[in-house]
Amino acid sequence: MILVTGATGTNGRLIVRGLLAAGARVRAMVQDRSKAADLAQAGAELVVGDFDRPDTLAAALGGVDRGLLLSAVDQRLVERETHFVEQAKRTGLSVSEMHRQESALLDVGVQHRERAGG
Repeated sequence: MILVTGATGTNGRLIVRGLLAAGARVRAMVQDRSKAADLAQAGAELVVGDFDRPDTLAAALGGVDRGLLLSAVDQRLVERETHFVEQAKRTGLSVSEMHRQESALLDVGVQHRERAGG
């Protein structure tokens, strides 16, 4: 089972559909089930989860083998994604790849801030 966070976003929706088309079992993490009816109809398992509510992440991560962490870019990106990584570790999901990407995430944040004039 592959968990895709941010499943109702532009990229997340395309990734979920692509994984399903390839025959993968997909769990789509969403904040609002009503915005993901098409993904459920296509065969994704929906789970409600919210990075700002870490207590919702255990159910999203339970029983998954792999995960794709997608989230909206905002000032709290690192804090929000850290909640996910910490819960992933507690559930036994390997997060070695996420550690390698941490510095890249910080670089992206700096780039966005520079472009915005901040």
